[in-house]
Amino acid sequence: MTNDKSFLEDLYTDSGGFDRERVVRVLQTILTIQRGDHKVFFKKEATLEAADKILAYALVKKLLKTEGVTETSSVSGKELKKQTGVKSGTVDFTIKKLKEEDGLLVGSGSNYEIPAHKVEDILERLEKCASKK
Repeated sequence: MTNDKSFLEDLYTDSGGFDRERVVRVLQTILTIQRGDHKVFFKKEATLEAADKILAYALVKKLLKTEGVTETSSVSGKELKKQTGVKSGTVDFTIKKLKEEDGLLVGSGSNYEIPAHKVEDILERLEKCASKK
C-alpha cells in the first residue's frame, strides 16, 4: 500500500455518526445515568416494553463510548438482564428479534450493539414511547 490518500477516506467521519444532542434529549425523558459508575436508572413514569428498554440501554452504551467514558459500546445479554431488569428469557428472545427481524442490533455471541445508521430509527421509536405517557 502506498502513502496516497485511501479511496475510503471520504467515507470516514469524526462526528460519531449520529446526533448526540438528540440522543441525550430523547434519553432524558426515560432514564438517568449515575455519575461515577454510569449505572442506568429508568424513570418510573417511563413505561417501556422490554425491547425499548434494551434499545435505550444499548443507546446509552453507544453514547458513553462516543464520549470516551467507556471502552466499548457493546452490550451482552447478561449485562442487559442486570441493567434493565428484563427477565432472562425475554432478553434473549428480544435480542434475537431486534437483531434478525428488526436489524436494530448487530453482533453475535455475547456482544451486541446498535449500528450508527439505525440510531435515528431507535430515537423515533423511543420518542413514540415517551409521548404515550
